[in-house]
Amino acid sequence: MRVALIVLFLLGSLSTQTVYAKKKNKKTTQDTLAVKKKEPEGMADYKKAIKDATTAKGLFTTHLNKDNKLYFELADSVFSRYYILANRIAETSNTHDFVSGQMATRPILIRFSKDNNKVYMHLVQKDNTVSPSDPIAVSFSRNFADPVLKAFKIAGKNGNNVLIDVTPFFGGNETSISPIKPDSPVAKLLGGPKSLKGSFVADASGITGVKTFPKNIEIKSMLSFNLTPLNQPYTVMMHRSLFVLPDNPMKVRLQDNRVGFFNSGKKHFTSDKDKIVERSYIHRWRLEPREEDKEKYFNGELVEPAKPIVFYVDTAFPQKWRATVKQGIEDWNSAFEAAGFKNAIKAMDYPKNDPSFDPDDMRYSCVKYAVTGIANAMGPSHVDPRTGEILTADVIWYHNVVSLLHNWRFTQTAAVDPRARKAVFDDELMSESMRYVAAHEIGHTLGLMHNMGASYSFPVDSLRNPSFTQKYGTTPSIMDYARNNFIAQPGDFEKGVRLTPPVLGVYDIYAINWGYRLIKGAATPEEEKATLNAWIKEKQHDRMYEFGAQQVFGTIDPTAQSEDLGNDHIKAGNYAISNLKIIMKNLEKWTYREGDTYNDVETIYQEVVKQYARHLRHAMPYIGGVRFREIRQGEEAMPKTMSTSKHKKPRWYGWSIRHAPITAG
Repeated sequence: MRVALIVLFLLGSLSTQTVYAKKKNKKTTQDTLAVKKKEPEGMADYKKAIKDATTAKGLFTTHLNKDNKLYFELADSVFSRYYILANRIAETSNTHDFVSGQMATRPILIRFSKDNNKVYMHLVQKDNTVSPSDPIAVSFSRNFADPVLKAFKIAGKNGNNVLIDVTPFFGGNETSISPIKPDSPVAKLLGGPKSLKGSFVADASGITGVKTFPKNIEIKSMLSFNLTPLNQPYTVMMHRSLFVLPDNPMKVRLQDNRVGFFNSGKKHFTSDKDKIVERSYIHRWRLEPREEDKEKYFNGELVEPAKPIVFYVDTAFPQKWRATVKQGIEDWNSAFEAAGFKNAIKAMDYPKNDPSFDPDDMRYSCVKYAVTGIANAMGPSHVDPRTGEILTADVIWYHNVVSLLHNWRFTQTAAVDPRARKAVFDDELMSESMRYVAAHEIGHTLGLMHNMGASYSFPVDSLRNPSFTQKYGTTPSIMDYARNNFIAQPGDFEKGVRLTPPVLGVYDIYAINWGYRLIKGAATPEEEKATLNAWIKEKQHDRMYEFGAQQVFGTIDPTAQSEDLGNDHIKAGNYAISNLKIIMKNLEKWTYREGDTYNDVETIYQEVVKQYARHLRHAMPYIGGVRFREIRQGEEAMPKTMSTSKHKKPRWYGWSIRHAPITAG
């Protein structure tokens, strides 16, 4: 009996242990499954944030949900690259500050960093540089750290990728990219117009769309404001471009003030010199031959660039002017041929059947037509701040520029050209002026500054010579403000004297060659300097190739003025004023249109008076004026500055007194 009980006890114990073991194994299995099912950190938040969102992969992966909340998903590779953030007006209800297509702020250079909780958008310090291998680089990084422009809380994680909500940045009134801008210090100083001011209306604002591409992201947002002090509504459609910069930056070309290129100034810190090295990089497009054409290029053959410059012309342009605008763009091909490239610049219409095309997309350079009352045109370009490489450019062509061109042509040439004696010009005549404006603005987009000293290289009487003017026009550079030939006298036009600027001037061709021709064997910018300097020295005794910088705050140098012609402003003024008197006598007859008001007559009268005043002002710097020259060590001895008063002063006194009152007789 006792034995039987022991056996039963043992059997019961084994049974209990087996059941316990089964329960234990079952619990272990459940725990294992629970561990397997547990999601990585941040994944639940990631899924929740992008639920039902439209996802697109490209430069970054973007997620736009049904509430127009926009998320960026950033991979680790994002944090080692540099980006340009551009901020453009796509539509506006008020053109006081901006027109459609215009940049509201300068594009900024940014990068991203992150920690466990946030992603940081940094504004990159671009004006100071150091070599990474220099021992002082450690100290440089401590003293020129990139400031944080914006911090974004990490909203979720997908493996190593982090998710951030960028809706408040792009859909709100973020100060750094707001269309409400502070007043210009220059405008404040000179009493210019104040910028629009107002309060942001958040519930009438937000992101409206996003497009994602391999190298860029394009974001559209509607921003609404109530303008003060009258509480007027103001709405703009903003177009923001986030564009990755090339991993292999373009080789820079050092600026020389004797050739007029826009440039980016840098202060370079180095332990190899006993001073801070200041240098500037010119702004230029990255024109390079294809790899298979490099030998041909350096042997002097014309080759097509690997990536030509393309400008798209707005289909909003009146049809009759489109061909003229395209002609003005492609006129620059002759200059690029001097630099070794053929078909370097092309003009095309906006594509009709390309859904990815957007004129506000940074990948496209466009000539945009802005229907406003502004009488002007401008050609801004936007660069990689590291190198000066032009990434994109625009020409903003304001509708009312046609009135400006008419008034210039009338007041400057109607005395000698019967075609200009009209209140409304024939299309053929107007197209001459429009072609010049198109080419001038494109010159800016290629990196060229105004050369206000160009026209001073021509003797005044040469502008009455048919063969000279047919060859050179009114100026050696269309980047000068030398509009039309107001020196030509009645009868000169019939003899063949040209009344307009050249298609391109000799300086323009020379400058493009200087800025764009590649130099064989030069591995660094410093190794290019000898050749670049030699090109300048070849032309240093020919005044047509000199550069005269624009004088913004008053005129000191009489040889570098706007709206002037010739090398003697008193003599030029005599010719011009003689013509203005002819126009004044015939003003009503030449602008007569049955039944019209006298508004146009009054406008032209005012323009004649303005033109007269210009000629008086052109001669004024002869009193106390100074001519500036860029000089270099090793050149022939010549003064950096030279007084212009000695011989001109006595003539100016008598001339200015004689012409102070304006008469029509």
